[in-house]
Amino acid sequence: MKLTFFFRSLINRLSSKEAEQKVQEILELAQVLENEHRFQEALAQYEEAIRLKSSLARAHLLKGNLLARMEKHEEAKAVYESAIACDADYAAAYYNLGDTCYQLGLHDQALQHLRMALLKKPDFIDAEITMGSIFHDLKKIDAAIACYQRALVVQPDHFGAHQNLACVLRESMRLEEAVEHYQAALASNPHLPGALYDLGHVLHELCRYDEATEIFRRALMIRPDSNVIHDYLLFACCHNPAITPEVLFSEHCRFGDQFKKNSIKHLPQHSNTKDPERRLRIGLLSTDFKRHAMANFIEPLVRQLVTHDDVELHAYFGANSDDRTERFTQIIQHWHPTAQLSDDALEQKIREDGIDILIDACGHSAGNRLTCLARKPAPIQVGWLGYLGTSGLSAMDYYLCDPYFLPHADFACQFTEKLVYLPATGAFLPEEDRPTVNRLPALKNGYITFGSFNRYNKLGREVIALWSELLKEVPEARMLLGAMSESSQKRITEAFADEGIAAERLRFYPEVPMTDYLGLYHQVDLCLDTFPFAGGTTLMHGVTMGVPTLTIAGRTPPGRFGASLLAHLGLADQFVATDTVDFIEKCKHWAHSLDALEEIRSNMRQRFQDSILNQPGYIATSWVIASRIMWKRWCDELPVKNIDISRHNNGR
Repeated sequence: MKLTFFFRSLINRLSSKEAEQKVQEILELAQVLENEHRFQEALAQYEEAIRLKSSLARAHLLKGNLLARMEKHEEAKAVYESAIACDADYAAAYYNLGDTCYQLGLHDQALQHLRMALLKKPDFIDAEITMGSIFHDLKKIDAAIACYQRALVVQPDHFGAHQNLACVLRESMRLEEAVEHYQAALASNPHLPGALYDLGHVLHELCRYDEATEIFRRALMIRPDSNVIHDYLLFACCHNPAITPEVLFSEHCRFGDQFKKNSIKHLPQHSNTKDPERRLRIGLLSTDFKRHAMANFIEPLVRQLVTHDDVELHAYFGANSDDRTERFTQIIQHWHPTAQLSDDALEQKIREDGIDILIDACGHSAGNRLTCLARKPAPIQVGWLGYLGTSGLSAMDYYLCDPYFLPHADFACQFTEKLVYLPATGAFLPEEDRPTVNRLPALKNGYITFGSFNRYNKLGREVIALWSELLKEVPEARMLLGAMSESSQKRITEAFADEGIAAERLRFYPEVPMTDYLGLYHQVDLCLDTFPFAGGTTLMHGVTMGVPTLTIAGRTPPGRFGASLLAHLGLADQFVATDTVDFIEKCKHWAHSLDALEEIRSNMRQRFQDSILNQPGYIATSWVIASRIMWKRWCDELPVKNIDISRHNNGR
């Protein structure tokens, strides 16, 4: 009897080992099939392994992993729960279950399971990072940062932890810290274009333009076909005082050469009827049919263009809608949302709509469609104000401007497009609920207050150095800076301190609603423009509040727009400087000519009312006349050339 029991036990043990061996072979086969993307066959093998040994937690885990890979997250969730039922200490199962709950949007459950994974395995880095991502999504920034920091304690060189932490710090405007972690991430993997792009973006936000341009160039060496990296390189170059006009133009041409190669297969065959007198279909491509600075320039012209019988206006909108978008949809009959369209689909749409002249108001701005425009979906393609500069594309034919904005002798060589000179580049629509203009505050304060409401990433060290020199020359003056985050305030205060300007002379305001923002001009006597990237919308907001801006006429298109607006207002001699020395002298003059500055302030709104900047009908008619000239040349198969109708009397 005892002998029989011994042999039975031995046979059972041998059978168990054979079964385990069989299960392991099945799991290995399943993983091979999975690696070959033979998912259904692999799934069948995982299920066979579980049938043979249902208590094997690893078999459940691997099946769950495959289901998750197949994006069958609900099924994966149930399988991971089975794995935990087999082994309550299985940290990997808790982690995968938590990650799956995260994919399903079950944040509380996900956090619960991830905490269990860390309880079973305290050094589980992936669990910390996933928890950090969940807290980030939930806007619990401090908790997210703590997770990433704990992961870095376990593995100080972990790429993902550094990258994720840098992203959170960047969103929290802790930009200097973000740079440190992006650099640490790249130290472990220096050839990831995404990390380089993110680092370059933050360096640009910190006005470290030289470093930003270098980083973007490194990223382009890895991903020369990335139009987004190209765009941000150009954006950084436009803000960099060290970049010459020649280098800036060559960088744009580099973009054009790259994407011309990519679009060679798309031959520009157009079936548009070559009738020089027929009604024209004009398309306007923009991401700014919404609450955006450019909308104040777009809306007044659009309202006029739709009244012209000679044109049929189509709008191609490539961004998310808001309440101002609704205004545009009421104005423009042919409205086409394009944010979700691929380049192929957008090209086909523009061709099917029969667009004769496509006006691009994006250029290299965020959300642009230049890679589609490189294919020439319309027979005539024209750049406009949304980007202050050339596209670099041979597929773009013209760029709309005016003689004050881009004097031909100096700027034709900075465009691959031919320049079309209108009486003015655009009109401006003031805010309806703007406050009244007050008296010059310096008359009451006894000192002049300079102001700036420009983007903080325009305030580079050269700008602050010049403004500091001015504050030294006018020692009683104060400086007001709007739209500034706490971290920006700290950086700018330190930059002024490095130039010898005490913090007590600076006054900061965060971003506020439009009416409150316009009300801040009541505290400002004279605005100071940035360089080499000048202001536009902020300058015009100041004008409508009676406050002029003193600008420097730049050598590149981004540095010229402020000068052109002031010229149209008849204020170029008083408020457009030729260089930094002239800038200081003009500012000093106004600091000691308060009565004259008060007179300008009191008459500024009337000056605007009487100017061409308040004549959208006149400018829209100029657009139509210019469009007809372009169109007739195309019908006659003539090459593009510069067009000047800036002195054309459109019945004004």
